[in-house]
Amino acid sequence: MLVYNFIKFNFVGLRKNKTFINQFIRMKKIFTLFLFTAIVFAGFAQENDKSDKKADKEKKEKSAKSSDKQSKDDAIIFIGEPEDGDYSLESRREISTPSMPMYNVEQEFNKGKKKRKQQEAFMNNEYYFPAKPKNAWQLGVRGGISMLNGDINQNFFKGAKPFVPGYTFGASVVKPFSYLFSIRLNYDFMEMWNTDWQPSTLTADLIRNTDYALANYVNDNPNGGNVKIFNNSHTIAHDMTFDAVFTVGNLRYHKERTKVVFNFFATMGGFMYQTWYDHLDANGDPYDYRSIPDINTNPDVSKADVIQALETMRNGVYETPADGHPNSKNPTILNNYSFRPTGGVGMGMSFRLSRVVNLDLQARMMFTKDDLMDGVRWEEPAGNNTVAIPASQGGGQAPVSRGLTGNYDSYTNTTLGLTFKLVGKNKTESTTLLNPLHYSYQKIAENDPEKAIEELLKDDDDDGVPNRMDEEPDTPEGAPVNPKGIALDSDKDGVIDLYDEEPFSVPGLPVTEKGVAIVPIVEEACQVCDCENVVLPSIHFDKDKYNIRPEFYAHLHSVAAKLNVCPDLRVRATGMTDKDDSNKYNEQLSWNRVNEVIEFLTENYGIDRTRFIVLFEGEANATGTSSFEQYRERKVTLEQAEPGEVGDSNPPAPHPNVKAGSKE
Repeated sequence: MLVYNFIKFNFVGLRKNKTFINQFIRMKKIFTLFLFTAIVFAGFAQENDKSDKKADKEKKEKSAKSSDKQSKDDAIIFIGEPEDGDYSLESRREISTPSMPMYNVEQEFNKGKKKRKQQEAFMNNEYYFPAKPKNAWQLGVRGGISMLNGDINQNFFKGAKPFVPGYTFGASVVKPFSYLFSIRLNYDFMEMWNTDWQPSTLTADLIRNTDYALANYVNDNPNGGNVKIFNNSHTIAHDMTFDAVFTVGNLRYHKERTKVVFNFFATMGGFMYQTWYDHLDANGDPYDYRSIPDINTNPDVSKADVIQALETMRNGVYETPADGHPNSKNPTILNNYSFRPTGGVGMGMSFRLSRVVNLDLQARMMFTKDDLMDGVRWEEPAGNNTVAIPASQGGGQAPVSRGLTGNYDSYTNTTLGLTFKLVGKNKTESTTLLNPLHYSYQKIAENDPEKAIEELLKDDDDDGVPNRMDEEPDTPEGAPVNPKGIALDSDKDGVIDLYDEEPFSVPGLPVTEKGVAIVPIVEEACQVCDCENVVLPSIHFDKDKYNIRPEFYAHLHSVAAKLNVCPDLRVRATGMTDKDDSNKYNEQLSWNRVNEVIEFLTENYGIDRTRFIVLFEGEANATGTSSFEQYRERKVTLEQAEPGEVGDSNPPAPHPNVKAGSKE
């Protein structure tokens, strides 16, 4: 009311001169009604939200099936929660409803060829954006108040003929194209009544054929040609319009979805109407308006008094066609309907009642380039300009009109309606009621750094290689693996090192289940063996190591073969080192190396240890300085012993307390 009084106080002086302000003042009541209704519904929505929270608590005590029925939405019809159990529908609905379906899975609403292609690319990390859901068309019906804003005043909640300035019923078809934009096709039927409580003094202009119908009324008025009249009109109209609707409020930053959105739209289309006057009584005689009190000359008369007196006088039958398009010169166009293009703007609110139905409140203001919607287009006179009325018409003087009014007529509709969403198993609700930010928030919530690190480093078989890099995800516990997580089989004998009792078997030999090589008895023909002049290979070692490298297995296999072929053959084995480190260290390291070679031959090939003469000389003959020279010196030499040569086959360690080299 404060807003209304402010507008009335500041703009009342501009009503006769400012076209836009003039129309705005005429529509103040309808917008006040819309604002009041919006506040009521907003309060209802707030109370409903409180009720929802209470209902959510009650849902915890009910079964999942009944809960789904009560909160049925797109998240129930389609996939609405992740497979891992996080962010479940039940926990989300404890906070707010309705719920959103998921965009990062295959859904029925993405089954179309184009949408499926985009969704598959998105799921395969080949495209950034998920496919937009296939969403429902909408059909709406509505009804409400319609009001014509012209040269005749509206009768709003005054009197009983009618109680409101007009009514409207309509239907619409809506297709959303995005989360913020949709198009709407409308049809509306309207009836509007207007009544002036101030008398008109344009009788002279009427006689001068400015309005044929009213001219006849004045000419035939037995009360005289200079009688005052009170304008009224009844307009019947149809319009067909096309709306471009922009929706706000569905982008929610602190809630999964909303139940209320706001719509703003621009509209254009066509409007056709016909207008009638009520100036004759039941007998066809003109009303005698001289008995109606004049609000301009009598300060004790109110607007309600004038309207009540007019309603008492009139019979409510609008029998006289108003000045319009067509007029008496062209009476057949569109069956006496005038057609005009129309355009306008509007706003409204949509309340989601269920997955299928919305409740819509909206107001629209429509403009036409026409000043005859209420049948009046001439301005009231100003000053003392008058014309003489013929004596046959009563004589006297009549004021002269200033000409056509400077503003066109318009009309407004404020309606309440239901919109039915044609949803199904492959269509979501309208995208204008979905929250496109939901998926972004979902991904942000899912990107828990600690969880991501845990997932990145997850190692189900505890082999030290994360699952993402592990090519053998079920490696036996304790098995050594390569960088790809595959259990090592160092000698490639088919038995992994974990179970291989001989992890470095001679290549090519058959092995037992435990990976031990089965050494065949070598029985080469004597004609190819010279047991008198046997040449044997040397075995080389890495620095500070005494393990036998796999590439020397073949060398030792040939030594064993010759020992088997030549039963009298005895071998002198001498361990050596480079000159680095101390003398004691090198003596002990050379002993370690020669014993490693002897044990390999005795354990793997069954050679008797007594056939070896074991020597270790450390760095005694080492002179090399380069890495290659030193590599050649780190070895065990195997030579044929001279006939009659003797020596210890298992000498004790020279420096058992010195840790010299390693096998790893």
